Amino acid sequence: MVTDEDRDINTSAGGNSISYADVLAALNSKNALLNSVVNANFADSTRALSLGIDSDGNAFVADGLGGYTTSGGANTTYAYGTTKADYIDLALASGGAAWSLNELRAGGNKAVSFTQAFTDIKVEEIIRQDPGVPEPTTVGLLAFGFFALIGTTYRRKRR
Repeated sequence: MVTDEDRDINTSAGGNSISYADVLAALNSKNALLNSVVNANFADSTRALSLGIDSDGNAFVADGLGGYTTSGGANTTYAYGTTKADYIDLALASGGAAWSLNELRAGGNKAVSFTQAFTDIKVEEIIRQDPGVPEPTTVGLLAFGFFALIGTTYRRKRR
């Protein structure tokens, strides 16, 4: 999710108001992580401006050469309107991360650092994700492979 605006809530007659709790419950029910790229600024414990922060309290700081370093004490130093409550806090509560659209917009090595950090974190999330319940097709293929192996072994023993 990428935005440079806070969330508008329409509570007028017929309007749809979705709460923080509703969205977090929906994300958790699907084992989904929210990663938001928003109009916000982040820092680490030394107050170094950060590209983004994750749910483990890590801050990702551009190194000036197109790479980044990781440090602790991540926090939000600025967020437009209700962006922190609507997107940043929600992303972190879901186990995801929040990223500074402002750092990406800076271009140059900061944009390269942003892209490197964002990609590395997304790959790590994919690697450590819970596979959940296998799909019926997966179970069927595993069963087919198991029985094929048994059949092949049985035929070799008969020879």
